[in-house]
Amino acid sequence: MHKFPVYNYSNSSSGCIDYPKSTECTKLAVKEKMFLGTGVILLSVILGIEAQRRVSQKKASWTKSKGKSVIFDCEATGLSSGDYVHWYQKKEGEPFKRVLYISSGTGSTTKDNDHPQNADFSGEKSGNAYKLKISNIKMIHAGTYY
Repeated sequence: MHKFPVYNYSNSSSGCIDYPKSTECTKLAVKEKMFLGTGVILLSVILGIEAQRRVSQKKASWTKSKGKSVIFDCEATGLSSGDYVHWYQKKEGEPFKRVLYISSGTGSTTKDNDHPQNADFSGEKSGNAYKLKISNIKMIHAGTYY
C-alpha cells in the first residue's frame, strides 16, 4: 500500500482536509433518527508526473438516509493512462483505509479486499468523471473519504 501525505488546513473556511493539488471537497451526512453522522469526501488523485491536471466536483454536500445510495463524481482532466484515482476512508481515531482505485487508462476499478465494507462500494470511470458509489448507506459508512 502506498503512503501519501495529507494536510489538515484547519483555518480553511470549508472545514475540509486538503490533499495537495485538490481543493475540492464533498460533504456527506447520513441521517438516523436523532443522530447525524457527517462525512467529508475528498478525492485524491495520485499522480506520477507533473502536468496540467485538474480535479473538480459540482456538488459539495450530500445528505442521505440509511438504505439509500450515493454517487460521488469528480471530473479529473490531464491524467495520463498510467494514473489512478484513489478513494480512501478515514474515521476518527482510525488509520486511513483504501476503498478502491480507478485506472485513468482502462477505467477498471480495483476494490481493496482489506476494507471491511468493500461490498458496499463500487467505482466507475465515464469520460473524465471518476465515481465512487456507496450502496445501501449505513451509519458505519460515516467518515472522511479522500
